[in-house]
Amino acid sequence: MDPGPFDDEWKPSVPVEALPAAGWVPSWVTHLAAPVWVTGPDAEIRYLNQAGERLLEARAEELLGEKCFEIVRGTMASGESFCAEVCPLARRLEQHSKLDAVDLRIQAWSGAFKWVHLLAILIWGPGGSGPCLVHCALPADREHRCELYIEQVASRSRPYRLRSERQEGSGISARESEVLTYLAEDRSLQDIARLMHLSHATVRNHVQHLIGKLQVHSIPEAVALYLLAPEDLRKKRG
Repeated sequence: MDPGPFDDEWKPSVPVEALPAAGWVPSWVTHLAAPVWVTGPDAEIRYLNQAGERLLEARAEELLGEKCFEIVRGTMASGESFCAEVCPLARRLEQHSKLDAVDLRIQAWSGAFKWVHLLAILIWGPGGSGPCLVHCALPADREHRCELYIEQVASRSRPYRLRSERQEGSGISARESEVLTYLAEDRSLQDIARLMHLSHATVRNHVQHLIGKLQVHSIPEAVALYLLAPEDLRKKRG
């Protein structure tokens, strides 16, 4: 077997000889409940499970043999196209780069757009035919709807201008940052006072200062900004 650009460390834990008689796809792949499809070295879809059929809204027999990038048509949150004839996931694996989950908006055959967290795992095709990619798509529509709502709430406070101001220093104290962290956990002012060993009036004053410094109109807007860019607001509790 000639692994080509992939060396031995990228070979699957399940050898080709151990593949089930019903097909060359490893049993651990067929047992996955999430939407899954497998592409061959030619980027053609070789396997699609029932969950994948529901996600892509097409039967496996309609998609087998089709090019993955032409079916999935994934785009990034920025709107930039991700899927291409030379798969970016395969290219990263070929370069031995760390491969994290990718958030993509894919398009089903009906034209409906769906958000997924896409994971890719390398396996080898039967008889050493070459590297194949197992694509596991975890639905993320609800998460992205929540993010969109948070962005809409934050937009009332001109988040891009505020983000620039925060980079220069918003003047938020460590105590105020701690209060904001608890607010993002949906804690009541009474709970925050107890956790921080402060009076209710002191916590309320911290909240008023936060609203003023962030130039927002309410606690939900302050929390929305925090959730959009927590690294800009979070400080060590001290």
